[in-house]
Amino acid sequence: MKAGSGWLIMFAGCFLCAAPQQLLPDHPQAQSATGAFATGQYHNLFVEAGHSSEEVTNKINAAFQQLFHGDPATQAVYYPAGTNANGPLAYVTDIKHNDVRTEGLSYGMMIAVQMNRKAEFDAIWNWSKTYLYHDSPAHPSYGFFRGRRGRTARS
Repeated sequence: MKAGSGWLIMFAGCFLCAAPQQLLPDHPQAQSATGAFATGQYHNLFVEAGHSSEEVTNKINAAFQQLFHGDPATQAVYYPAGTNANGPLAYVTDIKHNDVRTEGLSYGMMIAVQMNRKAEFDAIWNWSKTYLYHDSPAHPSYGFFRGRRGRTARS
């Protein structure tokens, strides 16, 4: 069964539940707030449900491996797409619509950041900037990105 965008979104949500981030102590919000963002103490819902931290980490790593580097015909939603002068190019596809959309690209970049995978982030950013960014000052949408590339993204 082909992995779809739903898997990517679910993976991102699951990872964010298990990946704590910490606010620096000298940040103004850290001094006045008491929530998880301020304290850096995040609930890991998977651990609270009885899974070990090692099991959660292994599951997240396996999901990343499958969706980003699994079998392109049956598992992956991340596709390397050559290189340009700025380096490697890659995109995240919307399986259902057979195209590339900004929400998939942004989820892919967000996951790459959370997983500390700079190469994947840079490749997605490079593809986005190359194919979606309006760089002509004469264009009415100059400085903005298109919402999607269309069906030619895989070619």
